[in-house]
Amino acid sequence: ERILHLIAGAVTVVFVLITFILAFFYSVRPPCARHIYYALCIICLCFTHAMLIHWYREGGVDPKFRNLIYANTVIIHLFCISAITYFVHGC
Repeated sequence: ERILHLIAGAVTVVFVLITFILAFFYSVRPPCARHIYYALCIICLCFTHAMLIHWYREGGVDPKFRNLIYANTVIIHLFCISAITYFVHGC
């Protein structure tokens, strides 16, 4: 289970980094504000996700919230995929 968590975390970090980099460097010059806004919204979602994981590891959150963490991870992946396709196909 620990390996699964590390793999999911690594994939999430890669998706978010690719999304953030593409928001600034794949669009026209100057970067499109919508791309940057979309990437910043994903970053904010990641901060709340990291906080939830931190609380879960400390024991301050019930174990039933583990499913919420998994669902939040999937949602972050879906947002990153939709952002990347949006960035690639134009502003």
